[in-house]
Amino acid sequence: MDPSLLAGLARTFGTKDLDSICRLMSQLLPTNPRFDKDHPETWNSLLAMLHDIAPKDPLEGILAVQMVGVHQAAMEFLGRAMAPNGIMQSTDANVSRANKLLTDAACSAVPVGRANACAGAATPKSRALETDATRLNRHLHGVLSRDASCRKLTRISHQQR
Repeated sequence: MDPSLLAGLARTFGTKDLDSICRLMSQLLPTNPRFDKDHPETWNSLLAMLHDIAPKDPLEGILAVQMVGVHQAAMEFLGRAMAPNGIMQSTDANVSRANKLLTDAACSAVPVGRANACAGAATPKSRALETDATRLNRHLHGVLSRDASCRKLTRISHQQR
């Protein structure tokens, strides 16, 4: 393997071990719903995100891959929630899935000594996380409701013509 390519991958994944890089890459790439192993442009953005996170060691590399994967999944669910012809139950389910992924990911980022911030006794930090997640959920529901109302009014006005 080209030494400059290996050096770039080592910076991207936080490890020089080729087996670890291959394993992490095999976990990362399928998180893009449009992933195609024969078309590098479908995975370049994932590697760029990981490279920008700049993991410093293998543990940070693992966590960075998880962060990118959670981001991809949450954005996929939010995208499905915004589908123009979606039914409200599907919209609610997809917003809830994204909210859970993002909240769980934020809680897992809490340092080990502060694990009770998301599980157990409520702390100002956990209340802030919950408040942010609730606010996001309400905002998305509001946008989707307005959007659905607009679509409904548009359909009605077109039917009346």
